[in-house]
Amino acid sequence: MKKLLFILFIVVFLGSCKGEFDYVIYTITNDSLDIITFTFNDTTNTLDNGESITYTINSEQGRFIPENIIPAGHPRSVNLNTLNSGTAGIFYTFSDNIPLTLNVINTLSIPVKLFAYQIISEKTIVDYIYAEDEDINFILTIDGHAKKTAIIYTSKPNFTLYNEDESDTYPAIIDWKLTDDTTIDVIIK
Repeated sequence: MKKLLFILFIVVFLGSCKGEFDYVIYTITNDSLDIITFTFNDTTNTLDNGESITYTINSEQGRFIPENIIPAGHPRSVNLNTLNSGTAGIFYTFSDNIPLTLNVINTLSIPVKLFAYQIISEKTIVDYIYAEDEDINFILTIDGHAKKTAIIYTSKPNFTLYNEDESDTYPAIIDWKLTDDTTIDVIIK
């Protein structure tokens, strides 16, 4: 009899707790300067600076995060920050990723193309360089015996050089250093 009462107590207790976590409130806020388009729970949204959107979703559907994030600027110009406040909700906030100045000196006599990227998967390559005057913003072309300045969105770049026709990795030395918290200096030799 005691065993039956104990089991009944557990069933009643768990039954009374059921509604506490049934719905999760997701709040997505854009604190960046860019207009951002993203997908959340199979819905495409666009948020301007200072705008927010809130979803209330049954927790049985799973947990959701913003996906397919497309900022108006460079793809790395925006960070996604997460704050999980338990029963108070989950908060996603887009914020600006402050770029570093990239100063490049090419001591070679030929033009080269500089890349700084990270391979996340076979299909995903994240590029960090942004140069406004390039046809393709993620490649920095430097003429022979020339200097060029651009911006970069990482303090730990993985630099690669290609020759002008991009047929092969160019055999050169890339010396770089983070000179302060805002600048990366690169010498190609």
